[in-house]
Amino acid sequence: MKTLKLKQSLLIVLLVLPFATIAACQAPAAPVTQEATVITGVVKTSENNPTGTVTTGTTLPQSITLYLSQAPKVGETADLTVRIRNYDTRTTKRVTKTRLEFMWRNTEGTYHEYRNPVEVPMNEVLLGSTADWSGDLRADSPLEFKVPVKLLKPGLWDITAYADVEDATGKHEVYDRIFLGTTAEKAGIRGTDAERLGQLEWMKDYHDYTSYGLGRPGYLLETNVDFPNPPELGKPIELRWSVTSGYDTSPVRVIIGFSRQEPGKASAVTPPLNTVLLKGDLEWKGVVKKDSPVSGSATVVFPFEGDWEINIWCLETEGVYNAGTAVYLNVASAGGRWGWVEPHSGDLPHTVPAIPVK
Repeated sequence: MKTLKLKQSLLIVLLVLPFATIAACQAPAAPVTQEATVITGVVKTSENNPTGTVTTGTTLPQSITLYLSQAPKVGETADLTVRIRNYDTRTTKRVTKTRLEFMWRNTEGTYHEYRNPVEVPMNEVLLGSTADWSGDLRADSPLEFKVPVKLLKPGLWDITAYADVEDATGKHEVYDRIFLGTTAEKAGIRGTDAERLGQLEWMKDYHDYTSYGLGRPGYLLETNVDFPNPPELGKPIELRWSVTSGYDTSPVRVIIGFSRQEPGKASAVTPPLNTVLLKGDLEWKGVVKKDSPVSGSATVVFPFEGDWEINIWCLETEGVYNAGTAVYLNVASAGGRWGWVEPHSGDLPHTVPAIPVK
């Protein structure tokens, strides 16, 4: 009987092996991941259904969630709460380090300041002594840390909480972020508490992010146009421009152009020059030497309400774009602000407007 069973087993193996070999050639097995993928971040997670990058190995993800007790106006105090959860019931993890980051954009200064956030030191915003916490992280007991904060500058704030979580697979960083807009009169937030604390609709920016390409490959030609603060309806303001080059250019033509966007349309209206220019010039011709910027200024006025686009172009040869930059702003009777307040449809035409003669 044993001999018969052995022969039967051998026969089965011989019959099955060719088919198994063919199947393996037709559909090779996917490689097995032995180690867990490091979690890169969990942004605005749900408490019961974490999102983000999920580990594929032997461990389940962890998450971090950031809360504010209120959307604070300038000078008001709010409690900032950090909650870290472990979704793996099989193991206790360790939070080894946490940190907070406060990035601020000035909405009342130049357009450059509006577009480029700067990090604010902790001692300028934290009323508590520390934001560096640690502790064991069990699945049935999330870690929660709280610290009072006070924002003393009006503008747009990007508040981020980071945590390093260690387990058997290594160290993983998780993070969560809140976007906050605040002035002395009102504040709004985007994030987990948005419905309770009020949306940030009044600070939305619909401006086009299309950037112009540089001219010569391998050379730097940079343009800039700006204002000291958001322009207001009918009030004179200084426009400043500059061109910087990484090489000695041939003769260039610098042109400043104004256009007002029609609500809900891609078309733009170019106002007559004498309605916006009060003093100075909006065109310059000359040579830009390497590392020797040229600059200029003019006094202008915005006579109409709406979304505006102000462009600077630098042409090394007539009709050919070497560099260009745009400023996007809104002018209203109640004041001016950076960015557009309406979602203009379609692609905006990036052409040099004809400069009318005064």
